[in-house]
Amino acid sequence: MFAQVGRAVARHPAWVLLLWVVAAVALFAFAPPWETRCLDDDIRFLPERSLTVRGHELLARAFPKDVFSSKAVFVFERRRGVLTAEDLEFVDAVTAELRRLRDDHPELALGTILSYREPIIGRRLVSGDQQCTVVLISLETPFLAFKTAHAVRVMEAHVAHLQAQRREKLGAADPLQVVTTGPAAMGRDLNAAAYAGMEATTIATVILVIVVLTLMYRSPLLVLVPLVTVGGAVWMALQLLSVMTLLPSVQLVNITRILVIVTLYGAGTDYCLFLISRYREEMSRGCTTAEATELSLARVGAALTASAGTVICGLAMMGFAEFAKLRYSGPAIAMSLVVALLASLTLAPALLRILGPAALWDFRTWLRLGRRTAAVGSTEAVVLPFAPTDPATSQGFWEWFSHRIAAHPLRIWLVSTCLLLPLAWLGYHTELHFAITEDLPRDAASRRGLEVISRHFTPGEVSPLTILIRSHEDWNTPKGRRIVARLTSGLQTIPNVAEVRSLTQPLGREREVPEAAQPPPPPGTKKPLVPRLKGFLNKVAQKAASTRYVSHLRNPFVTRLEVVFRTEPFAKKSIATMKAVQAYLDQALADGLEPVVSYELYGMTSLAFDIADVHTSDRLLVNTLVLCSISLILLILVRKPLLTLYLLVTVLFGYFVTLGVTELISYAWLDSKLGQVDWKVPFFLFNLLVAIGEDYNIFLITRIEEESRLHPGGEGTRRALARTGGTITACGLIMAGTFATLTLCQLTTLVELGIAFAVGVLVDTFLVRPILVPAFLLMWQRRRTTETKKTPAPAERPALRKSA
Repeated sequence: MFAQVGRAVARHPAWVLLLWVVAAVALFAFAPPWETRCLDDDIRFLPERSLTVRGHELLARAFPKDVFSSKAVFVFERRRGVLTAEDLEFVDAVTAELRRLRDDHPELALGTILSYREPIIGRRLVSGDQQCTVVLISLETPFLAFKTAHAVRVMEAHVAHLQAQRREKLGAADPLQVVTTGPAAMGRDLNAAAYAGMEATTIATVILVIVVLTLMYRSPLLVLVPLVTVGGAVWMALQLLSVMTLLPSVQLVNITRILVIVTLYGAGTDYCLFLISRYREEMSRGCTTAEATELSLARVGAALTASAGTVICGLAMMGFAEFAKLRYSGPAIAMSLVVALLASLTLAPALLRILGPAALWDFRTWLRLGRRTAAVGSTEAVVLPFAPTDPATSQGFWEWFSHRIAAHPLRIWLVSTCLLLPLAWLGYHTELHFAITEDLPRDAASRRGLEVISRHFTPGEVSPLTILIRSHEDWNTPKGRRIVARLTSGLQTIPNVAEVRSLTQPLGREREVPEAAQPPPPPGTKKPLVPRLKGFLNKVAQKAASTRYVSHLRNPFVTRLEVVFRTEPFAKKSIATMKAVQAYLDQALADGLEPVVSYELYGMTSLAFDIADVHTSDRLLVNTLVLCSISLILLILVRKPLLTLYLLVTVLFGYFVTLGVTELISYAWLDSKLGQVDWKVPFFLFNLLVAIGEDYNIFLITRIEEESRLHPGGEGTRRALARTGGTITACGLIMAGTFATLTLCQLTTLVELGIAFAVGVLVDTFLVRPILVPAFLLMWQRRRTTETKKTPAPAERPALRKSA
């Protein structure tokens, strides 16, 4: 089949080029803008069984006015001294402006807005040291959605306008600092950092490919072949994905675009390099450009398709994940690789055929052409064909290296394995973290806001855990209040719980505030003079609490409790505390908490828990499917079960080594905790690295089979290593370099992914593929040769039986 493709491309290269141009124009005409089709909604991306999804659904039915998918928090801090009356007037102005914005612009999906003036929890929104207060804004959109980021930016613009007016009025520097934080602001900063790094990553990737190809080939026209092929494939793949989003079952997420660009530039350039390497080899034997094009595709087309197939199948298996963000990302990247494969099999050879021998001319040849043209006076009389060379004498280092491996395969295999074992052990014991705050850039506004809140408030105030409890009886009855009071007091005894707010305790746990540090009264009000007024206010709060903490639903009746943790919502300790809350509620129901029926949880902590829970099941399922699909491809290709198993083991070994090295680099460079990486790193690393590792192994194994037919025994393996060493190494360096450009991003996750991908490809390029695989094959082949020599020849066996 590939011989026929090669023959068609060699005969009609212009038509192939025209077809690609027509396809590009059609995609450009119909593809919608990427930004309008891209979603980032972690709540809807979770399966329906998740705590957060069930909790959000009940919250929307029971408390429709207070439903929120995320929260924004405006923090007002006076670093020196307590908040003044003028400061609180400014907070009132900001609150009024935000409420006006909510009423005038419903498309922003702003919900409840709470400030220190709220009759129930308002006093909790002023810090005990009176230096900080917050305004909480509920949003109906999830924290990572683009609509949420837009709403946050609009609110910040209005607050900034009020700040400018205040500075003009003061006529001096404003001592009041205003910072935006909360899950909504975190999502805005995460998206902004992702897109800010996308442009830098793309530019760095293109520059890297140009530089490496120029140094490798020293041929200006030859550099254009992979550059045009891969650049066109990347652009067309992104347009094709945008078109596919018109289908109801296809969605895109923002991280997909970055991974598509980096993966295609790395893998697509590799495919072009393997084709060009074989093309140069055929040309060096004296073939014409048409013959070289046809023979190149005939001899490497199957290997290219099989190697790309491992990566495509590995990424496509992510389509079985429950977490929709992963389910959409993997198949999208796989579809992009299909475009890159088609381009390398058709567009790249068509360009080589059109450029002819001039594609292989280096800079010195072009200089000679210039001198001869100047001397002759016309380029028509100047012909500089590609000079054939003997490939056996042009291997250099890899010829020498293959002889060393062939001389001592066992010794080299043992030393390499022993040196890598400690890193593999470290990677095997890697722990995952799900803290989104760890992914924020150091200078992000939301991160600075969290630091301000941590100085003055309990960190869990940013997003308390909401407990929604169903009952067959009204919660406003004495029996219902007794049950709520029992649950409230019980939950407060759980370690790491700062306070619980509920129907019977709407103000949360009372805190002792010195008289000198009492919250200043709202402007225009009188300061309470009698301590008995405090009890009166509590009674008023108790009465108003029924509208906040009891739902309008009837049978089942619903009440809610808000549990504030002492740690940040996404922290590992917060997730452990939420599990303790679940255990307490389950035990209470098991003990017969009539008439309570069930409960649901909702909040940023439950979201982090659900992501971790879904990831655990997805990782087991997807990794198993990836290994099975790649094993099947390898088994069909090499037809040797033992060799297939060994190839998988070496790639898995390289995967754990990569995790170990990534941990050490992250610890030294990113100040990460030793032994921990972001949960997305092992997931994407496994699917890409296992597939890419087998990608390189396939190129090596297919060449070993080809050489072994001419040179039986270990000599075929040695020659295959020498012939493919330079090309595969160059491919590995380009692939590692393109992945390394992810370190230019501001998101810690993308930086860790860039480190992991680059390290993994380098480990596979310089250790697994050139040492562990050929050394094992050499030992295996020599053992089989030895056993064959020891076994009597078939002609001798009858004589032995006769003499016996």
